[in-house]
Amino acid sequence: TDPWQGPEETATKATILREHFHMVGWEYTTFPERGPLGNTDWESPNIVSVIIMRDPLSRLLSGGAYFKRHYGYTYTDYFKQKDWVSYSQSEQTDNYALRILTGNRGCCDGKDTNRKHLQTAKDLLRRMTYVLDIDCLEEGMKRMAAELGITMNIRPKDADKNHAHKSPKERIKYVYQDLKEKNHLDIELYEWSKSLALVDCASL
Repeated sequence: TDPWQGPEETATKATILREHFHMVGWEYTTFPERGPLGNTDWESPNIVSVIIMRDPLSRLLSGGAYFKRHYGYTYTDYFKQKDWVSYSQSEQTDNYALRILTGNRGCCDGKDTNRKHLQTAKDLLRRMTYVLDIDCLEEGMKRMAAELGITMNIRPKDADKNHAHKSPKERIKYVYQDLKEKNHLDIELYEWSKSLALVDCASL
């Protein structure tokens, strides 16, 4: 039933869901089946929207179920060179965020992806109530909760300090430069999104 397409559906479903839930989450691995996220009426007074942005190369290392299904390992720590090469050439590593945020199904073509899709994604992020950076998600959630006047209970195991990893450059073997070039627009989007983020992680 998501993403909601148009102002009428947005208003109707937001009103219905609000009677039962304080928050709903939408999660995608590719372009949404029902249509672009941009078609949802994000300006509706009935919606507070939150999007969490993540370093694209770091995101490519977090696909446990995908890795297990395609390579037999839950983590890339166990990848052999042939696994890295295969993974780097897969659609899974092609501008993950743009695939979801753009207005066009099948937008991405690696390092040759048209920049118009980057602009579409930027326009969508500007419409979000809150942009959070996963690098300091705990602080972002606390700041957002304070602004909204709600209580945010973060379990110790979910604290930022318990989710520290080596850098993608240290973790990606053999194909780091290839993935960096392939995802250069996704990387540009993420770096730009920091200007909208509720918390500037670099300032902490």
